[in-house]
Amino acid sequence: MRGFFRCRNCGAVYEKRYSLCSKCFLYNTIEYVVESESQQLSNFSFGRLKGEPQSSDRLKNLRRPYLLLGDFSKLGKLPRVFSALVYGPPGGGKTTFLLKLADTLASSNSSVLYVSAEEGLGYSLTSKLNWLEISNPDLIISSALDASEVLEDLELQNFRALFIDSLTVLPDLIPFLPRLQETKKLALVFSLHITKGGDYAGSTKLAHACDLIVWVDKLRFKVEKSRYGSYGEGAVLNSFEGGSNG
Repeated sequence: MRGFFRCRNCGAVYEKRYSLCSKCFLYNTIEYVVESESQQLSNFSFGRLKGEPQSSDRLKNLRRPYLLLGDFSKLGKLPRVFSALVYGPPGGGKTTFLLKLADTLASSNSSVLYVSAEEGLGYSLTSKLNWLEISNPDLIISSALDASEVLEDLELQNFRALFIDSLTVLPDLIPFLPRLQETKKLALVFSLHITKGGDYAGSTKLAHACDLIVWVDKLRFKVEKSRYGSYGEGAVLNSFEGGSNG
């Protein structure tokens, strides 16, 4: 058994204790938990690919200071095939942004492959899926570790979109992306780490080919580049009107 720190309100996981939860913004909710790996992940099916994650009953009625809806209209009117680069500091909400956008696309009857290369299928990811109430059977999550596994996953069904979190840890996939997007007509969305100077850690050629570049920090996003005429800003999760936490 291992121990970790978890917010008892939203389920966010931390390596050490903080007074404020950066996910639900409530104070003094982070506590130490000792739980076996099988107990942590008992609500999910496993394998490199999985679908239909089930919401945990203990998380359904938690106080949430957010509506679990992304303000994605600020991204502009996206075509069926587009490419987007998402970057920002650690803990700023990139994975939350990607998961909610992937869920939004999957909700429009589009089969989406989400490659969780950085977090895998561990507790951190499954707690986010529970917290965000994502249970769409058209959103398939993979823990592929290299380009060959991603390419293998893409052959399993006719996916309409590919999300990669993060492309920084799958550099061998980069040469395949232009051809994949052209032949399979995929929407392509990926995240990148940032450098010490705050820029995205990737080639300028890769960024230049993208239709959108989005900065994410503190659960807000800003469109820095758009081929669709939109340079909006928005919330990754929308607040309740009146500030109610109920």
